[in-house]
Amino acid sequence: MRSNPGGPIILLLVAAAVILVACGRNDGRRRPENGHPTSPGPEATASTPKPIQPAPAAASAPPTPEPVSGQAGGLSPIKVTVEVSGDPGIRLAPYLVPAVTPRPMTLVIRFSGPVDRPAMETALLNGLQASEGVRTKAVVEWRGETEARLRITELTADRSGYLNLSVAEARDRDGLLMVMEPFRLAVVHGRAVVWRVPLQPGGEAQKVLDLDEPLLPLAVSPDGGTVLVGRIGSHASDSWEGIPYLYDVKSGNRVVGTGIIDLQARAGFDGRSGEVWFNGPFRVSRLTAEGRVVADYKKKLEALVGGGTILVPRVTGDGRRVAAFRMKNPQDTAADLVIYDGDEQSLKIFSGVGRPYTNPEFGPFISLLEWSPDGRYLLYDRETSQDPEKIALECYVLDSTTGRTQRVGLSCSDGLWSPKGDALWLDGVGVVRPDGEMVLKIEGYWDRAYWSPDGSRLLLGDAVWDVASAERTRVPLPEEAAGKAYPLGWAADGGSVFFGLAERAE
Repeated sequence: MRSNPGGPIILLLVAAAVILVACGRNDGRRRPENGHPTSPGPEATASTPKPIQPAPAAASAPPTPEPVSGQAGGLSPIKVTVEVSGDPGIRLAPYLVPAVTPRPMTLVIRFSGPVDRPAMETALLNGLQASEGVRTKAVVEWRGETEARLRITELTADRSGYLNLSVAEARDRDGLLMVMEPFRLAVVHGRAVVWRVPLQPGGEAQKVLDLDEPLLPLAVSPDGGTVLVGRIGSHASDSWEGIPYLYDVKSGNRVVGTGIIDLQARAGFDGRSGEVWFNGPFRVSRLTAEGRVVADYKKKLEALVGGGTILVPRVTGDGRRVAAFRMKNPQDTAADLVIYDGDEQSLKIFSGVGRPYTNPEFGPFISLLEWSPDGRYLLYDRETSQDPEKIALECYVLDSTTGRTQRVGLSCSDGLWSPKGDALWLDGVGVVRPDGEMVLKIEGYWDRAYWSPDGSRLLLGDAVWDVASAERTRVPLPEEAAGKAYPLGWAADGGSVFFGLAERAE
């Protein structure tokens, strides 16, 4: 992602995570290079069809054995599942690598049918392998004919590494060769901390959360009562994914999400419903207060528009409307903006509004699409360069009712509406009005910006900007947070801010 004077969350991800393949991963954005005066944009023409019915790599890991294959007809039909006892947030699945703190744990291995227990016990003990610097001892205990408990009585690490579990040459009671997908855990010494920092002189920062686990703080509810964190992991299709947790600060209880979320996403609490929204570069999803992860908006739009490539889906704060860019063909230079209204069950298509740029790793890409608080206007970026080696982005606001567009900024690749919708923060530009009028110029690029509840101030990096006076005040962070912690947002009263820290010991 972009460089960030305030300490970007992506750099913290790199510092905190044990990643297999994603050391070069970013969100596809590149620095814009153009500079033109703001001017009104063209009006968009909408077609309205009939309503539609409803870490840098750690110590080198041991090679992952390939699943065993046998003779034709000689493979066992028995299926195998693995989970970590007592912690549903450590999700084990092929090619998903969650990070864990070195500590004793129990792996629960369930079989869909009876197995040869002595042979399986030997296979499990032999199949538990650790990378250099990671030491382990384990025993196998049986619970009936179809459940084994691999009790890891010792798991220590001099440095970050891996723990593999794979089974070879194990057979069921009929002598048929069993196939078990290999599983892997990243072993990491980690710590997650969240502070509430008063902005008034003399105020003392308070720790809201302090956990000795490889977790990444993502957001805090405005009342400070709930903290959202993600368990760092790696995934073949999206290497910045993880399991979300909701921690209750007073009780210490936690709700573990049922699915995987994008750790790059801009996360925020909905004060009315208690849900958390994730607007990521590749998907939008939400986490209910009960821990259910809902992320079907992209698929819904693909079905509604009859195919094509869906880019940056975004949902309004009340969940009624979803918008996204759609490319009919990968080679197209323009993209349609589609808006689906769930209440009216209707679809609007603004043809040719977007212009994506091509990222060498991800293909066509648009990095910005954000709803205004009232759910009427959309802020988005548009590629203007004809040179494939350069990116020149301009930011526009579209009125979803009239189709009128207004250019509001240049050389920008991220943005955020103020709570009242009367101002916009544009990354690399500053604060502007929805008609493009410059209010406050702020140089530099930042991963996250947070408006104060009344919209009068901006939290950027370790400083607060007063929009009216242009005064910049440094946040009085505690010594252990200075230079390392990153902003997580404002408290509801506007008198304090939240900062998070994800540490990893090598």
